[in-house]
Amino acid sequence: MKVPVCDLCGCTQFIKREEGFACTGCGTLYPREEAVKLLRDVSELGGETPAETQKAAVTDNPDFVVRGDVLEKYVGNDDEVTIPEGVRVILTDCFEDKHIHGVTIPDSVELIEADAFPDCDQLTYATVPGTLESRLSDAFFASELKEIGISYGSPIIHDHLFEDLDTVKIVWIPDSVTEIGEEAFCNCAELDELHMPDSVLTIGSKAFAYCEELSEITVPDSVQYISEDAFKGCIVLDPECTIVPVFPDLKSPLFHDAGFKERGFCEWCAGKLENGICTRCGRNTQ
Repeated sequence: MKVPVCDLCGCTQFIKREEGFACTGCGTLYPREEAVKLLRDVSELGGETPAETQKAAVTDNPDFVVRGDVLEKYVGNDDEVTIPEGVRVILTDCFEDKHIHGVTIPDSVELIEADAFPDCDQLTYATVPGTLESRLSDAFFASELKEIGISYGSPIIHDHLFEDLDTVKIVWIPDSVTEIGEEAFCNCAELDELHMPDSVLTIGSKAFAYCEELSEITVPDSVQYISEDAFKGCIVLDPECTIVPVFPDLKSPLFHDAGFKERGFCEWCAGKLENGICTRCGRNTQ
């Protein structure tokens, strides 16, 4: 008997993809013709069976179909689901048509494939690690997520993580987070309540751009760097309910295309304008 063995990490467990076969140990994708070259006889592996050479499942909970650290399918019927610690990958269609209301994803998860939660139209709440590099709008396609929590302990919210999640209304950021990445919440068109702690030090470009229902925001004094256009296109943002430190080194406004200037407020710091001069940061906006 022959089994494929990854030539980078030695894992014998692979997932079939349109482009070929992906190693579940290190994520390396092998085209079909290359994957064939990885086949080795079991005798070369010390006579172990394929099952013995694969990693043990991270859980024995019968509600979860897990191979090694890859969650293939949820077969339970709970309303609230906590994915087992140790799971690293959640596959496409894992929660297909499941009537779950909430899900907690552990910090061990590194990848959620597109359409992992397809048509979960009762799913309204999720807690996720900010360190994920997946675009959650792809993973939660056609769900009705309203509230997102970032798991405590996450130091960062990755670029584009929540981009285009256009049903989310409330976001809770824990005080472990120090960095919010570029376009992290861009185009969250229904977001109207944002809880940002004073642990945040850095906010990336367009982090909250085009959040068109966001009416008020408090950027804590802890923030040392904020990139341009962080709140671009936030058209209902009320300048009088906008609290933000003055950042003198900005190259373009934080509130570009948000209608601040038209309402007599500075696009750079939300200060009031008098004859085109900001009474707060002193910029000439004429």
